[in-house]
Amino acid sequence: MEGNNELIVLFMREFGWTFKYTVNFVQRTPLYKLQALSEELQYQMSAEYYRQAELSASIMATIINTTAKKDKKVYKASDFIGQPPKRRVVGEVNTLQKAAEKLGIIIPEEIGG
Repeated sequence: MEGNNELIVLFMREFGWTFKYTVNFVQRTPLYKLQALSEELQYQMSAEYYRQAELSASIMATIINTTAKKDKKVYKASDFIGQPPKRRVVGEVNTLQKAAEKLGIIIPEEIGG
């Protein structure tokens, strides 16, 4: 369980789960499903933060475009923020499983092997 502390805290925080329920969920869920759930949750959090940053960047662009300036450039929100987050593709077989196979390690089925 010690290696899953960050995942447990993330699930508790985002889903409002109790510690006991979260630990039980993490212990019973196959590794590839935990990875897929974690990746999707991180993507959705990044997308939400990006939308908030985009609103701030729009306000900044509006302020700059309405103030007197020497150059005639019209600024857009995209001039102040990076690219939106992209969803990472997670397959049924994750990198941990691939690495284990290369080393000849068998991951038990109850933890996602």
